[in-house]
Amino acid sequence: MAALGFTFDPSAIADEQEAFAGLPDIPAIRALAEHRQWVAWRREMRDGRPTKIPVNPRHGGNASSTSAATWGTLEQATERARAAGLPGVGFVLTAADDFTGIDIDKVIDANGDMEPWAAEIVALGETYCEISPSGHGLRLIARGKVAASTKSNAAGIEIYRDKRYLTITGDHIPNAPLDIHPAPKTLAALMARIQAAKPAEEITPSPLTGRDNLHVNPRSEITPSGSGSDFFRRVNDAALGQLGTWVPVLFPMARFQPGTGAWRVSSKALGRSLQEDLSLAPNGIVDFGVHDMGDANGGKRTPIDIALDHGPAASAVDAALWLCDVLHIDPEALGWEDRDAIAADGAEIAGRLIAHTEAGDRFDPETGELVDDPPPVPKTDPAGDFPDGLAHPPGLVGEIAEWVFMTARRPSRIMALGCALTLVGTAMGRHWGGPTRSGSHLYVLTLAPTGAGKDHMLKQANRVLAASAMSHLIGPDEFISMPAVVNFLLRAPLSLCAMDEFGAFLKRVNGRRASGFEQSITKTLRSVWGSSFNLMRTPEWAGRQAETIHAPAMSILGVSTPEEFFAALEGNDVVNGLLNRFLLLPTDERPKDREPILSPADVPARLVEGMQARLYGGNPMRMNTSASSEEIDPVIVPWADDRAKGVYEAMVAEIEAMGDARPDTQPFFVRTAEMAVRIATILAVGQNSLKPAVTAEDMAWGRDLAMWSARKMLDMAGLYMAETETQADANRILRTIRDAGGRISRQDMLRRLQHRMKARDLKDVLESLVESGAITAEKVPGKGRTGIWYTAT
Repeated sequence: MAALGFTFDPSAIADEQEAFAGLPDIPAIRALAEHRQWVAWRREMRDGRPTKIPVNPRHGGNASSTSAATWGTLEQATERARAAGLPGVGFVLTAADDFTGIDIDKVIDANGDMEPWAAEIVALGETYCEISPSGHGLRLIARGKVAASTKSNAAGIEIYRDKRYLTITGDHIPNAPLDIHPAPKTLAALMARIQAAKPAEEITPSPLTGRDNLHVNPRSEITPSGSGSDFFRRVNDAALGQLGTWVPVLFPMARFQPGTGAWRVSSKALGRSLQEDLSLAPNGIVDFGVHDMGDANGGKRTPIDIALDHGPAASAVDAALWLCDVLHIDPEALGWEDRDAIAADGAEIAGRLIAHTEAGDRFDPETGELVDDPPPVPKTDPAGDFPDGLAHPPGLVGEIAEWVFMTARRPSRIMALGCALTLVGTAMGRHWGGPTRSGSHLYVLTLAPTGAGKDHMLKQANRVLAASAMSHLIGPDEFISMPAVVNFLLRAPLSLCAMDEFGAFLKRVNGRRASGFEQSITKTLRSVWGSSFNLMRTPEWAGRQAETIHAPAMSILGVSTPEEFFAALEGNDVVNGLLNRFLLLPTDERPKDREPILSPADVPARLVEGMQARLYGGNPMRMNTSASSEEIDPVIVPWADDRAKGVYEAMVAEIEAMGDARPDTQPFFVRTAEMAVRIATILAVGQNSLKPAVTAEDMAWGRDLAMWSARKMLDMAGLYMAETETQADANRILRTIRDAGGRISRQDMLRRLQHRMKARDLKDVLESLVESGAITAEKVPGKGRTGIWYTAT
């Protein structure tokens, strides 16, 4: 053994780490701290072996090495470790950073002496080196990326390029550099040792290779449970139910098939010279290019097959876990078990789990035999409950949303998200432009029942702006007339207007007794939303000449009940584009009252700093360009790569196809693609204010949120908007059936509507709905008499 040249007690390291005191202020730590890729970690026994589980810095749950939503800043990770008594913090390697992580295991003995070969590596002195949490290993971090991650148990060496978190202790090895540098000699020496150990163990490059921006997570740090075969089946079923979430990520040029829910990928896009395409439908996947060419499965494939064949996965397990990541599903919820146990038979089982398009047949997951009458495939209703995967975005948006949620007496994830998006979009306003030169100002409208705590997010939005020295961006909570809107825009072209009872405001504006100046408010709002970085000319009226406003960027954060909002809308508001300019975030939830977990009055310093870092395009020198008369040259946030742009283009194509198939949906979806780009840009700048770029993941998140909102808008407009009283009664009945789960007895219907509809009117409208096929009526024998049940079709 070689002496280290300094006094060292390995056991003291472990004891010290149990009371984490933070990392030292040295260049290497400062370089890593520039990235929002930090987690805390805890010790846990798994299968009799000690493991280090990554911990989400924001809420203390499990983190993932491939989900940026579960990471935070070094400050957040340090705070979490201290508050929870955790051993320390770690840094997540990604394809986007410029670091390679190196682990050298068990090379320091109990006396503090180092193995000679390891001492020689350290003596090269190329880059930062520290002692691992156990006190017996070394961690080196080098600048630059290796071509592929490599692990050799025989050599005791692991080299990682991405999709892995590294515990960071800050216990620097004396005489090693304090900063992170390229380390070509170090890497060459390590690879030579790995090659020398090859006879004892074949070198297995990590499956973490392939396209950098697609996630494959070995999940060594995730708790496994359940049955392997059940896990594969559930992943396939979930993926078939959410094709629109993952197919465009793998195949940016995929075409959506309106009316069927299916996607089509041409052979040309797959890089082959065949005529037949790949079809991905909710009831199964078929590669028609091989189905009649002797393929063992007749061309039939599972989502896991597709992810394995066309994604970055090196095994069926990795393909399944990649799908979980993209679908925002915790693998444990689908029965994730120990990786080694699944890997033994995983590929074989996954190959048999093929959902057939013919006669609804399916392979039995255990035997591989064909069985009839398959269990129904669970599908995600695009206009159903708010997907939890959208509620936890990474970066500043996610941090603000979490804080708003934690400070609420009646906490709602969807309300907190709307508040956070509007705040970050406002801070960016007039100075950051998306890849399509879109602005970042939003009209966000939360619809929720009375007593749902809607006013909380309005108060917190203004509180964050005030704490961030942005009180000048706080706009009025109501406008009396169009001239009032114009005068305000001339004074403050960038603002956030937190508006309570937005439905009542719109009802006044659209009312029959409204003046011309009141009725013109909605036209002005439409102009502001669409202007982005263009010029907007104000109207001219007696005593007031028309003026030019450069890049108006007024955001609205409004709340209302759905009944009040849709009752205030007129049919023209759908056609003229007022409604589709709103990001509608409805919820039926009425959260229970609780004591806020965090003080609503205390805005964390990191949120304030995050907001300020995004104001004026991140350049305080732009403060002088805040007047409405000043022309704006925005900082354009580019696409990160062709994949990101491909997600956007596929979305545009999908919306156009939907409009061609159903022209009546066009007014609801025509601006959804631009809405998605705005949201994706806000998310991107919220993660990186120094050199942001919209990634495929950012765009997919923006797409999913915007499409969910538009579908909700379409669904709710049909259930709430009415031209006549009879139509309003019909909508009320349909909503009542929907709220009852899609089926309701006549007796329950009467009970729910007894104060809102007369019995004769109810009878007439029910008969009309049955005749039109909107609902069905069924006589069901009961105790003493036959009852009538109504079901929505």
